[in-house]
Amino acid sequence: MIIFEYIVLILVAFLLGSLPTGLIISRVLGKGDLRKFGSGKTGATNVLRTVGKGAAFVVVIFDFGKGAIPAIIGLYFMNDDILALVGAASATVGHVFPVFAGFRGGRGVSTVMGGLLVLLPWLGVLILGIGVLLLVIFKIASVMSLGAGFFGTIISIILSVSGHIEVSTTAYVVLATMFIFVTHVANLKRLYRGEEPRIGLGGDRKVSN
Repeated sequence: MIIFEYIVLILVAFLLGSLPTGLIISRVLGKGDLRKFGSGKTGATNVLRTVGKGAAFVVVIFDFGKGAIPAIIGLYFMNDDILALVGAASATVGHVFPVFAGFRGGRGVSTVMGGLLVLLPWLGVLILGIGVLLLVIFKIASVMSLGAGFFGTIISIILSVSGHIEVSTTAYVVLATMFIFVTHVANLKRLYRGEEPRIGLGGDRKVSN
């Protein structure tokens, strides 16, 4: 029965994550396929660059929800911390590789954060705050995402070793950060070359790696 619950939630979470919110909003607002512009992704950053602030805000909320909903189901309805972690992780994979959009989605940052804010709200707020601070300083979305993940990993490991948070939560943060770094390989290359656009810029450029 437990195995069945895991399988069902994993599948449901993956399908939920696969809903390409950014792509849907872009098309509804008459902007077409935003994957043809900017980073080629369907996440909030590319929506901001190609569609606008309001649309990007809506996408952020929905993408947070993709990770939060499976975590809520696992944590509060199934009373299973691990199931909540697995559900949030499955939604993130679905967001990055959406079955409803040719497996070309976003980079997973908002969905990861949505899950973490449910699993351990104060840690999620702390990591989110670090990301916002980095965004204010550098005004580069990838620096916000990568930096928040990096510092969040260090903080989570320290808190886990000192017994303040569960090892499972730290595992979620560490694995999610590794996954986010993989989805940001192109960004890392542009950062190294000094070519990464600042927030709100670069939406009219052709898709590049």
